[in-house]
Amino acid sequence: MNPLIQRILEARFKVVFRRLGRNVIGQFTAPDLIEIDLRARISPVKIYIHECIHRFYPDWSETRVVAEENMIWRKTSRYSRFLLYRKLFNRKFRTAEDEQ
Repeated sequence: MNPLIQRILEARFKVVFRRLGRNVIGQFTAPDLIEIDLRARISPVKIYIHECIHRFYPDWSETRVVAEENMIWRKTSRYSRFLLYRKLFNRKFRTAEDEQ
């Protein structure tokens, strides 16, 4: 298993699903909080991977993060994707209002 996927699976971030800005589909808003817009046409797990990479490597450019995200997505096994989906959705469904 890819070491970065292993690191993402072990990470403990809160995830909130809410409407975000016009061109924003995911973002880190606090040290341990990821916000994801479920209206996006991109897989929420792919957005989660992208935001985790941003958190782990804050000095990387957006281009490098997207390239790494795409490489991980292509090379990740079905089982690892299943684990990522389960990690993301097997939790209490939180909205922005719940966090306040």
